[in-house]
Amino acid sequence: MSTSDIRLISTASSLHDIGKIAIPDEILNKLGRFTPKEYEIMKTHSEIGAAMLKNLTEYQDEPLLKASYEICRRHHERYDGKGYPDGLKGDEIPKQPVRRWNGSFQGTEKKRKGGRFPHGNKEYGTFIT
Repeated sequence: MSTSDIRLISTASSLHDIGKIAIPDEILNKLGRFTPKEYEIMKTHSEIGAAMLKNLTEYQDEPLLKASYEICRRHHERYDGKGYPDGLKGDEIPKQPVRRWNGSFQGTEKKRKGGRFPHGNKEYGTFIT
């Protein structure tokens, strides 16, 4: 990966959870596991954030916004197709920048308050390309 790609992905990834601004605080700050309903609400953050970025119409041709959009929308997709929001599988997941960004977090997902991972103690990011 080139230095410019690393810079682009690093900067673009700062917006990956921007959609959480629309998630109610009582869900966002909850300790422990989500109820099924709360989990469905939480899962909307990637689509909400991607929509927010898509609304920045005057910047749509900028590489930074394109990368930010893809990372925001796709950062919970999984190589086995069990991710969200679109259930993309394998090569359906955009290679650049999403797979590289997801892969960089293998085993380093930040713990939520209370010492638990958001969805159990699953490993995230199973590939680097």
